[in-house]
Amino acid sequence: MFNKKKNKAFAELRDMLPVYIAANVIVVCISAVFAFRGELRTAVLMITGVLAGTCVSVLNMLGMGYTARLAVRQQAQKRAAFICNAGYGIRYASIALIFAALLILKAVNLLTLFVPLFVPKIYYTFVYTYKNRPKKMLEKLKGAE
Repeated sequence: MFNKKKNKAFAELRDMLPVYIAANVIVVCISAVFAFRGELRTAVLMITGVLAGTCVSVLNMLGMGYTARLAVRQQAQKRAAFICNAGYGIRYASIALIFAALLILKAVNLLTLFVPLFVPKIYYTFVYTYKNRPKKMLEKLKGAE
């Protein structure tokens, strides 16, 4: 699972690193405001929440890469579908258990815990929207002539 050469998720994570860093810096800045207002506990919970969420999000991406590689190797389509579905179940159950434990222990802030899970979705939305934009604009200009 953690073999960088075989798991393509490492390359994706490396590309997403600036977005993860930006999300973490934003949360740290917001928590600094809470700290200066005297709400140090809230600030610490926000920082631990975003760090825990980032770790879970990265492990989730690595798990997706591992599951996808395993499913592609299968000869039978039913076996590949089973591996994908089992991977989803295991990953989401793991996320739920980790998040529930952290929330029960009151070790994190709920909002900042979930923020890093949306980083890949936001990243892929913007990357592929802007990646294909110049091509579409050129096609429209050529079609107008």
